[in-house]
Amino acid sequence: MLSELLTEPEFKNFIPIVVNYDKDDDFKTFYKAPNRSTILLFKGGNELARIYGVTDKDSIRAGLLGAANKGA
Repeated sequence: MLSELLTEPEFKNFIPIVVNYDKDDDFKTFYKAPNRSTILLFKGGNELARIYGVTDKDSIRAGLLGAANKGA
């Protein structure tokens, strides 16, 4: 779903980094990622938003764009 969203024009400046939840234990621990469906949004090395447990495309879109606009 996220890959699909990132093809839309409003996400052209987003750079996805996919982490293997089953193998990247250090990442999970450091960022306190509670489950597989965790999306972290960073700008300039700072975390802007955290979305987890959301699988609805429109909700993910709104969360990403809302956070990006706050961090602009």
